[in-house]
Amino acid sequence: MAMRFRRWLGRQPWASRAVGTGLGLWIRLCHATTRWEFRGDGDLAEALKEGPVLIILWHERIAMAGIHWRAAWGPMLAVHSDRFAGRVAGAAQAHVGLRPVVMASRQANRTACREVMRLMHEGCSLGLTGDGPSGPVRIVKDAPLDWASTTGRPVFAYAFATRRHWRVPSWDRLVWPQPFTRGAVVWQRWDAAPPRRMDAATREALRRDLAAALTAAAEDAEALARGHQAPAP
Repeated sequence: MAMRFRRWLGRQPWASRAVGTGLGLWIRLCHATTRWEFRGDGDLAEALKEGPVLIILWHERIAMAGIHWRAAWGPMLAVHSDRFAGRVAGAAQAHVGLRPVVMASRQANRTACREVMRLMHEGCSLGLTGDGPSGPVRIVKDAPLDWASTTGRPVFAYAFATRRHWRVPSWDRLVWPQPFTRGAVVWQRWDAAPPRRMDAATREALRRDLAAALTAAAEDAEALARGHQAPAP
């Protein structure tokens, strides 16, 4: 009975919206009560003068990505899955000002991808997790490389860290912030330019290079949050 109830609840749109809104309120509280240090936001703002960008992050750092995107930088699209956890994430993203985009079946994905491309042509930036919605952890999937290749837009790695936080016992050990602490946000441009056509060797090399950039951004944010001077990029 309990299992059937959980499955039923997971199919209800209001349930994911309610949970997502609650998480969004917590994120706003943590953001407002944390002393933040920022790195790379000037470089990001300069790049945005030429049009939209791609923001890539490890899934473990997704909690506060939306609230760190400034309204002055223009609209940001955030991709999420159609599973319950994905719908909750989409509701939380919408609560902090992002424009969620659902990626579901293959057919629906083709439609969603065309819509994303249309919106990017209109000036919307796009946020993606490097290791996707379900991992493996810190293994870059094809989607970020394909979007970078197809759009030709600048790519920035994003990470946040806080001195006080929890680690959720999920596949990615999600970093979940606590309020009243010290934090850091890093935006770091990825200098690689994926070509339109990639052979297997090129794709694998770019996958490793992007993974290194995402990990370096996370490590820099952690060092800054602890009060240490992270190395300049």
